[in-house]
Amino acid sequence: MKAEKLSSRFETMRNKVSSALLLLAGVCAMPMQAETVTRTFEFGPGTLNHHSNMRTLSVPARTKVFVSGEVTLGPLSLNVLTTMAVPVTIDVHAPNGTTSGTAGADGPLIGSMNVMAVPLAAPNTEVPFAFVAMFESDFGCPSTWRVRVRTSDNTASKARVSGTIILTFFEPGVVNLDMSGDPLTLEGGSRVTRKLAGRALIGSDDALIERTDGQFRIKADWDTSWDPLVTSTLNAYHPLRVKLLRPDGTVADEEKGFPQHTPADKLPSGAVRLHFVYTLTAADALMVGDWKLEIINSNEAKDIFGATKPIKIHNFDIEKFLSFSSTFTPECN
Repeated sequence: MKAEKLSSRFETMRNKVSSALLLLAGVCAMPMQAETVTRTFEFGPGTLNHHSNMRTLSVPARTKVFVSGEVTLGPLSLNVLTTMAVPVTIDVHAPNGTTSGTAGADGPLIGSMNVMAVPLAAPNTEVPFAFVAMFESDFGCPSTWRVRVRTSDNTASKARVSGTIILTFFEPGVVNLDMSGDPLTLEGGSRVTRKLAGRALIGSDDALIERTDGQFRIKADWDTSWDPLVTSTLNAYHPLRVKLLRPDGTVADEEKGFPQHTPADKLPSGAVRLHFVYTLTAADALMVGDWKLEIINSNEAKDIFGATKPIKIHNFDIEKFLSFSSTFTPECN
């Protein structure tokens, strides 16, 4: 009866917390969807683990994580009374950029809870637990979350302790990208570098695209500046080369293409509107610093006197309201 009451209370608490999380997700700037994974654990007599067991979770940075579960005690070893209780502690460690799976030292301890694993009515009775706080970290995959269940005094357990860890999480949705100094004007024969950031509710935030696996999707639009001495600039569409630069300055990806609004019949054979996708590697995700775009304008043409003149580009931007956006999608690759 006591176990049933505990289980009922736990379900009520978990439902309330889930409702609160869903409400939060609804008002968050980035759309999120709840996902749940369940991990099992065990330690003590008859298992391979002395006094603790750890489970991991790989999710993007700024994922909101709720931890709950249940602990089971038993069967007790023969030399212990059946009323023996085992104090158990559940520790939650956030990723820190160096942890990967079970390798490396634990990240910062951001949550800890004590429960008493006891055989309430009989051995194998489940004792529920749930953290009321919702956890979040600026680091994400490939760095992992860790949840460790252990004896509270870190000594050998006199009875087998097992159970489940339930991880309910909300991954951040697609982030629209913002480019510093937009819209941009480029003289012919010039190249310009601009920083990328995620677009927040107010302004932009570098952290939205840092310290996590994910995927960049880059699009752009621009106009050719009319030069009365260069007839080929009238109602014309000229290409640019755009490079995505890692925080260390190396080129992650690049493409030469035409503006998004270029009509199909104005595209030269084999040419494309500028649009490329880059998926971050594990090494990329661990870099610290700014992701950038380098835009190169090498366009030139003959003027009416036969002289070669550079062609100016203006209104370069990586987004256009109600038309297109460049994006970053946090995801574990």
